[in-house]
Amino acid sequence: MPKILITGASGFVGSWLVREALGRRLEVYAGIRASSSKALLTDPQINFAILDFEDDAALAKLLKKEQFDFIIHNAGVTRAQNNKDYFRVNVDYTVKLAKLAQEEIGTILKKFIFISSIEAYGSADGTPENVINNNIEPSPRTTYGQSKLRAERALAEVDGLPLMVLRPTAVFGPGERDLFAFWQTVKRYRVTPVVGNKKIKYTFVYVKDLVRVVLDATLSDIKHKSYFVSDGRIHKMQDYLANIASSLDIKPFSFTIPYVALDTASLVTGIFDKITGKKSLLNAEQIAKAKAQNWDCDISNLVDDFDYQSKYSLKEAVEETTQWYLKEGWL
Repeated sequence: MPKILITGASGFVGSWLVREALGRRLEVYAGIRASSSKALLTDPQINFAILDFEDDAALAKLLKKEQFDFIIHNAGVTRAQNNKDYFRVNVDYTVKLAKLAQEEIGTILKKFIFISSIEAYGSADGTPENVINNNIEPSPRTTYGQSKLRAERALAEVDGLPLMVLRPTAVFGPGERDLFAFWQTVKRYRVTPVVGNKKIKYTFVYVKDLVRVVLDATLSDIKHKSYFVSDGRIHKMQDYLANIASSLDIKPFSFTIPYVALDTASLVTGIFDKITGKKSLLNAEQIAKAKAQNWDCDISNLVDDFDYQSKYSLKEAVEETTQWYLKEGWL
């Protein structure tokens, strides 16, 4: 039975990757920290691997002992209090794992999948074809995106690594906590606020679609390619929010938040950031990200190589997500 290590397994996407890998009859090792919760990892078939990226010897020992056939490196930080943490975790730890895997596993390792992000390339604003693809010059709008891009480039320099890079757009589904804020806002305040321009082109991917194609890619013979992942459609934020409201049986009040309001708020949080030395969630680079007008991405190579197609409409995915939130008492 092929053996797979999935890092960041205790989180939202990671736990779904574990479920999908178990369904593919793989011997699954959930890579977690010693302090990680196992609340989303209850299947008795799961093996646990405690990962300490500050302990090179322990990490090397684990890799040498288990001789994984596949590694999906999903661990990373999407929010950090300072820029150094983004690069330490998303770049340094990633490269360390890849190099140790090459040293300790060698040719037994069939695939090293790096879960990057669409943010590594930035938006489609000003691109020649008005779409994000592998041919454009990356222009990340956030430090997080910069760290993911740097990690991609560093991994490409690891000699002999059977690398594949996947860049999901905004991922949602049962257990997700960031976009969950939309559900909370709609339910609590019965409103569907849209930031800035209502014509902004957004892209999303339902977590079940994402993990399915990640495992398809992992188990394929294809290497040294990179892919963007979305549901293949362009969405307006008001439609996304309207689906959330409908799934909650709510008739909301819709309104637009002008960019000037965000700019003013970021000025205030910027002052506190300088005082505290920490980064607020509403900061200048997040405002720049919010002002992007086009997040359309080209998934044609994903379709060609893996016959990928989203199995869920936005309405179906949102409805299923809402029911999970209600069942689990999140709403």
